[in-house]
Amino acid sequence: MIPELVLLRSDNGRTLAEREIKTLQINPEFKCGVDVYQVKEYLKTVNPTCVVGSNIERHLAQELNIPLSFEIVYPVLEYRMTDRQYFGYRGMLNLIEIIQNQWRNKWKSKRKRYKSKW
Repeated sequence: MIPELVLLRSDNGRTLAEREIKTLQINPEFKCGVDVYQVKEYLKTVNPTCVVGSNIERHLAQELNIPLSFEIVYPVLEYRMTDRQYFGYRGMLNLIEIIQNQWRNKWKSKRKRYKSKW
């Protein structure tokens, strides 16, 4: 999966992201400091088959009928994100793990009912 578009809300990761994009020798459209509306507009123009982002991007993907979306950035719900790589070899392993877990969780029943044991 080679990204066509890389959008970062914060400007803080610009240098690292530019360096990684150059190292990977890929040429996606790259923007920093974008807000939710801009993300939506970029997604409309690119019309991707997959979105990797936060809960916000997941909702945008549903709204725009994008078939796949994976949440990799969210508040601490399942694990802590400190010192977790998302670029390079280890980063790819982390992303694959997250995508597999999201894919598995997607098929869990949303209406699971529990009966009391007593």
